[in-house]
Amino acid sequence: MLRYTCVLFCLLCLVPLARAQTSRAASAASYLKRGNEWLAKGEWDRAIADYDLAIVFDARVAVAFYNRGLARHRKGDLAGALSDYGHAIDLNPRYADAYLNRGSVYAGRGQYDAAIGDFSKAIEINPHDARAWNNRGKALAEQARFAHAVADLIGPSSSTRAMLTSGATAAARIIVRARWTPRSMIAIVRSSSMGAVHQTGTIAAWRGS
Repeated sequence: MLRYTCVLFCLLCLVPLARAQTSRAASAASYLKRGNEWLAKGEWDRAIADYDLAIVFDARVAVAFYNRGLARHRKGDLAGALSDYGHAIDLNPRYADAYLNRGSVYAGRGQYDAAIGDFSKAIEINPHDARAWNNRGKALAEQARFAHAVADLIGPSSSTRAMLTSGATAAARIIVRARWTPRSMIAIVRSSSMGAVHQTGTIAAWRGS
């Protein structure tokens, strides 16, 4: 009888705990929603304040860190954006947009190896995202890796891409045949589209120097 009484007591204790967790999750969702509304209006500080509260109520939600990073990114707080994108990736290692945005911050800082690593991870997760190919191509161009840069800008399914990346000799033949100079290749890279910027999604705005 004592055992059943203890079990019943434990179950009764779990009920308010479950209710509290549900309430915290609901509060987090509410602040996240309002933060998204401020973000859409360009009210970065108000968006960040609401994302702060969402994270206080539930620090396990990757999108709250990602969206706060997005607001900080657009505000110009690159260190804060890097930290938030990193937290979002820790919570969700397959968060392609977080890799893409963190890579754009690295690229803007001239940290091209780190940027290429993040863009490559975004491509691994979603090979059809043209923004990731474009961004990686631009970062490669900044390192004077022009054949691979143009290959990325051409896209993943092109036979020309395969020839460009198959080896130095094949790449050299294409470059000579097309009469591409380093200057003209830079022009090709810099004139390519980065894709649309989503309202509460990816910043794909880094365009190289």
